[in-house]
Amino acid sequence: MVDTGDKTSRERSGDAMTASAIADLVERLGRLEDERAILGVLHRFTHCIDYGRERDFVALFTEDGVFEVRRRTGETARREGHEELLRFMKSHTRAPGYFHKHLLLSPVITLDGNTARAESYWALLDEQSGGPFVKSFGRYRDHLIKDGGEWRIRERKAEVEVRAPDYAFSGEAVDGDRPGKPGDPS
Repeated sequence: MVDTGDKTSRERSGDAMTASAIADLVERLGRLEDERAILGVLHRFTHCIDYGRERDFVALFTEDGVFEVRRRTGETARREGHEELLRFMKSHTRAPGYFHKHLLLSPVITLDGNTARAESYWALLDEQSGGPFVKSFGRYRDHLIKDGGEWRIRERKAEVEVRAPDYAFSGEAVDGDRPGKPGDPS
């Protein structure tokens, strides 16, 4: 529409937004804000795990939050509660001692009031022979809740669909799978 200084057609006709239209816009805006906040949680997870931001990582989860990693073989490593999550992060490799990148791909978020489900793909880039390669990939299945006005992960299941054969599984790596470096339970 070209601005001619004239009133808009809505103003000329005397139409105004109805209360229900405003309420609908407020609801839609709230949903967008919730989705954006959830995306922020999902993305902060990757930054925290790659750079060893231990306390920030733990704060992404509810007090009883769960992070579970499961291979196709059925092997599972599960951490529950802030204490176990912090212990996990303290043992996890991180920059600058060891560089890797957890990538979050194609997240799909379903909101239901103060709870949400998110399903995303992930890939883990690592280094081998001086160059990058895809170490593993799979799917995250997340259950989040709005806790004190903030979205937090109640449960994150990382399903490892493919993993390079020469790396230990995360459940085995908690005590360290590389000499002189923390374990790699990704």
